[in-house]
Amino acid sequence: MQYSDQEIISDVLSGNSEAFSEILNRYQDPIYRYCFRLLNFHPQDSEDATSETFLKAYKSLASYNSNLKFSSWLYRIAHNTAVNLIRDKSKLFYIDIENFWHIPDTKTENTTISKADLEKVLDRLNPTDKSLLILFHLEEKSLKEIGQIFKLTENTVAVKLKRARLKAKKLIK
Repeated sequence: MQYSDQEIISDVLSGNSEAFSEILNRYQDPIYRYCFRLLNFHPQDSEDATSETFLKAYKSLASYNSNLKFSSWLYRIAHNTAVNLIRDKSKLFYIDIENFWHIPDTKTENTTISKADLEKVLDRLNPTDKSLLILFHLEEKSLKEIGQIFKLTENTVAVKLKRARLKAKKLIK
């Protein structure tokens, strides 16, 4: 029988710290992928951000609001951790263009950004726009989940996502 996130959290908060390993097993890969993409495919920084995310989550588990989806709360911690790492390091990252994303165009269903164009876009997108595009297009998070991560309404997320797409497309041109 698989326990819900809420049941595991209750177990951890009741003193069974080993139960947190189930949370780690469930979310380590998706959080790593998210950090990896947000940190421009830099493996060591992504591992550091992922580890720090779970450490912060464990330490602040008692403050988790059970009315929110746990994964959204965890992604919020990962986002803040990765953005702080970007700010702290203020360095250029290695970008693996082969493994990034495409931006769907509403006029044609599958418009893919060329490798050269993508490189130009990545250099100039801010972390929030990059994060929105990654969460929606790669992590396949819903507008509601992204809203919980960024503490925004679904409508606000939709507007910000549209603006991020427009910025990326303008940068290409």
